[in-house]
Amino acid sequence: MPSILSNRSLVKITGEDSAKFLQNLVTNNVLSKKTIYAMMLSAQGRFLFDMFIIPIEEGFLLDISSTTKDIFLQKLNMYKINMKVSIEEFDRKIGYSQTAINAEISYQDPRYEKLGYRFITEDNIVADNSYELDKYKYTIPDGGVDLLYDKAMPQEYGAEELHAISYNKGCYVGQEVISRTKTQGQVRKKIYKLTASIALDHIPHGTEIISNEKKIGIFCSGLGNIGIGLIREENIEQNLTIFVDKIEVKIERAEWYKD
Repeated sequence: MPSILSNRSLVKITGEDSAKFLQNLVTNNVLSKKTIYAMMLSAQGRFLFDMFIIPIEEGFLLDISSTTKDIFLQKLNMYKINMKVSIEEFDRKIGYSQTAINAEISYQDPRYEKLGYRFITEDNIVADNSYELDKYKYTIPDGGVDLLYDKAMPQEYGAEELHAISYNKGCYVGQEVISRTKTQGQVRKKIYKLTASIALDHIPHGTEIISNEKKIGIFCSGLGNIGIGLIREENIEQNLTIFVDKIEVKIERAEWYKD
């Protein structure tokens, strides 16, 4: 069933400099002329926002988290000095369907091939947890939930594997750190699915994941008895029991990693 994502908002960017403006700010290639997933970073390469960028005739629509919408708009307006762009909120709803849907603007979530379809609508469709079910089934980290503002290192959270980064698009804010991390091979943490026999969704972000009385990672978020964790791989030892918040969990690296 299609449903509304009540925690998402839309921003519309138009004007003759709109493509150039976004290209200088985000991690992915806006000039590709297709819907992309991208991030906006600090100068130190830390995560600030993630978004879906949808090309339209007048410019772009940005599908963003409602919880960080206001600070996101502030950042955009700070950067738009001397740029011929218009930035405004766009009064439409964002929906999610686990199967293809007929809508004027609809696209498959570009992060992972098994995810469903996002669409833009004016209709009052009931909100449900269809996206969350897929999010935790496929271990998909989201900005503001799993990646914290000005703290997370994008590549540790699978930003490359989830198609948020272009390494040949040219400069953007934070690009030097991202490129250096790529060339020096310093990504030692990866995203894991956690499963338990009891609920995990009450556990706060940042709770330590423990094995053999040693911290091996942190808990990010959960739904029911499934969670998402960020784990330093070299700390994983065979046949050891793993706990988060004193709950025993099984771990499995996210299936979208290719190696």
